Amino acid sequence: MPLLEKTMLIDKYLPYYQFNEQHSIIVDAAAHTVLTNAIKYNTQEDFFYRIAKYLRELPHKILNYRSHKPAKSFSMKRFTVLESNKEEIVYGLLGRFWELNYGLTPYENTDEFLAFNMPKSAKLVLNFHVTSLKNCKTLLSTETRIYCTDKHSMYQFTCYWYIIRIVSGIIRRRMLEAIAKKSIMSS
Repeated sequence: MPLLEKTMLIDKYLPYYQFNEQHSIIVDAAAHTVLTNAIKYNTQEDFFYRIAKYLRELPHKILNYRSHKPAKSFSMKRFTVLESNKEEIVYGLLGRFWELNYGLTPYENTDEFLAFNMPKSAKLVLNFHVTSLKNCKTLLSTETRIYCTDKHSMYQFTCYWYIIRIVSGIIRRRMLEAIAKKSIMSS
């Protein structure tokens, strides 16, 4: 009889997607400590992230330098927590991420996130998941999934994805390393 694969919360919010990225690290700390530190993680603390974000936002700043309304900077604070449990937290984001100002679409609750299907847009989910291992070690993983709502958004996001994918991967790995370090120090 085959083993049943455990369903994760991320599967509830974006079971079908065209793009994804996964990273993981083994941490010498208990799972609850690791997940707590993942939830508290602040992207702004990472120098590489701040430089990458600055470069990503620079064209918008240059093109809109006369605007009296500055664009909101991007960080994990722009994500909405969709759901969490003792092993996982899932964040969501809606919009046109390839646009200079990120084209974010606000939503009120998880039902709106699930129902979202606006043309020329995309849905993004990001999670942190912990799995307890032997000897008080934890496997910390993160996955990002993106679903494009139509051919237009698929084309736009594909172009954007190939530009940002390497930097995004570096940011995710640095994020996991920082969470691991903080978890080990707080154990």
